[in-house]
Amino acid sequence: AKPLSYTRELWNINRIGGKTMPYVHIVTTAPMDDAKKSALLEKVAPLLPILPGKSRENSMVHIDGGAFMAMGDPAEACAFCEIRLYRKSPMEAKAEFTEKLTALLGEACAVPAKKVYINFFEMENWGLGGTLL
Repeated sequence: AKPLSYTRELWNINRIGGKTMPYVHIVTTAPMDDAKKSALLEKVAPLLPILPGKSRENSMVHIDGGAFMAMGDPAEACAFCEIRLYRKSPMEAKAEFTEKLTALLGEACAVPAKKVYINFFEMENWGLGGTLL
């Protein structure tokens, strides 16, 4: 028999539609007004299902443009992305997401691939709708 905590977790995940939210935070030096942020969001959203169990409907995306930061030469644009996930995702999915998000930031924000950092935090505990999953 599965432990009670495992059963409760499956019940909670199924109760919210079987998908759990990732949090994606993109910080870039590229100047962005609200229209550019919205356009970038529309391009990030289709990448989310690369990560198993993730979808636009269950995701939170936070975009900060025009940040004062530098990586090496301060004249070159750069970006830092933090991806928080409930539980582990397969390495292949994270690799594909990294590749596609890096390419997107190059196209949308003129950030060279060598100036994009992406990290993943895979968490065991996640609260949603007042319930700890």
